[in-house]
Amino acid sequence: MKRFIALPFFVALISLVPTKVFAHCPLCVGGAGAAAALASVMGVKYGAIGVFMGGFAVALSLFIVNRLPKKFKYQNVVVGWLIYLTTLIPMYPFLKGDYVSWFISAGGDYGSLLNKTYLIDLFIVGSIIGSLIVLYSMKLSTRITEKRGGKQIKFQGMILTFSLLIISVMILQLWPR
Repeated sequence: MKRFIALPFFVALISLVPTKVFAHCPLCVGGAGAAAALASVMGVKYGAIGVFMGGFAVALSLFIVNRLPKKFKYQNVVVGWLIYLTTLIPMYPFLKGDYVSWFISAGGDYGSLLNKTYLIDLFIVGSIIGSLIVLYSMKLSTRITEKRGGKQIKFQGMILTFSLLIISVMILQLWPR
């Protein structure tokens, strides 16, 4: 019970600390991580948790890469992928086991490439979806701002990112199997 009381206090305390504004601020990164932790405690399916973890991994990668001094060519790509993978891979053994079967019958005998039943790990699918949402929500926010003639809603990027993450989580959570 103490954890549930301490978490909102800790998040509120961090949000009061002034920081420089970047595309991925500490509040965005912390929010995505807290959402993934809360989802696992509440019994959310692994695919939905994967969405939050994928979003958290990309946000953390971009946040750290933007702060490192550039030392070599392709540093941002190498370090970004390293952070992304070292965020998701350690979580995978604890969150695997939620699979969906997908039967493809396009041609050939059963067992061939186009006539087979495939198992899809929903944590991996969710983490890919969450990663893509966080990556492309910045571009979508910029496009919305351009369409509105340069006007922007306060916290538009965060609102858009978290709204898209939550919508995709609800779809993965409520999708019948």
